[in-house]
Amino acid sequence: MAFTKKSHTCNICSLKEFCHDIELNSQELLQFEKITSRKIVVEKGGFLFEPGDSVAAIYVVQSGSVKLVNGKAKIIDFYFSGDFIGLDAFDSSLHKTNAIAIEQTIFCIYDYTAIMKLINKIPRFSQFFLKILSKQLAQHFSSFNRHMDATQRICSFFKNISDRN
Repeated sequence: MAFTKKSHTCNICSLKEFCHDIELNSQELLQFEKITSRKIVVEKGGFLFEPGDSVAAIYVVQSGSVKLVNGKAKIIDFYFSGDFIGLDAFDSSLHKTNAIAIEQTIFCIYDYTAIMKLINKIPRFSQFFLKILSKQLAQHFSSFNRHMDATQRICSFFKNISDRN
């Protein structure tokens, strides 16, 4: 894993439109930009986190793709540009899965504690964050029904990717 200091502002980030959907005023936007302190680059096959790692951040895929794999090497989910990753570990503060880069992947890192402070401080940010959680839950439930056979899962996977665009 390679960590880099923040070398950009949100104004030139490829996720600008996505993050600015929050509709924050200039003061609130500045607070949001401040918590994006760095990026991380994970090379193909590298791990973003592994089971047992503590939750220190929420990650947003800026470019590339990631697969979430359980302990039995079963793929649980895929994440692409604009997706938030690491939200599933909030309940225990520990990751339960492996997040593996499918290709070189760049993430924006949002400090977990700072995100929680913004949620409490800025109501619009709280609403936005709840929408993110809801969207990811809906995608997860629609794409991984345990009663589907392999062909149905593949079709559901492609539909899920199509729905994201």
